[in-house]
Amino acid sequence: MKITTLIHILLITSLVMLLPLFENSYSTTLFPGTPKSLVINVHTPELKFSSDKLTVIELNVSFMNPLINEATIITPEFFQFSLSKTIKLNKPGSYLLEFFTEEIVEVTVEGVGIYTFTIAIILTLLIIDIILLARNYLLDLEL
Repeated sequence: MKITTLIHILLITSLVMLLPLFENSYSTTLFPGTPKSLVINVHTPELKFSSDKLTVIELNVSFMNPLINEATIITPEFFQFSLSKTIKLNKPGSYLLEFFTEEIVEVTVEGVGIYTFTIAIILTLLIIDIILLARNYLLDLEL
């Protein structure tokens, strides 16, 4: 196997490790009587909220429009959840999340889903790897 082919294969496989596959998760601590705001960028239109305690948490979700710099309320004014709740959003983009609770609680926000574009890139790089290996194998047979 030629060293350049090996370097190309290692470079391509290392690029795969840099690509995000799943949505990010965000964690924040809420304090009693203090509203907490969090702006997140969502790629898949589904969010899962979970808390570490069984307590009522009020949540307001607004879509942030970057062009005119205003927020459009998505949820009814402060709907409530405890322990876990999954909501579907209209579309990908930036969202303003506002939390309010009467106890100290840690809330985790997770995007549900995977990046399909990343899977397509990974499959493309995998096919390139296979082609390089096959080419190298055929060149070794000719020698």
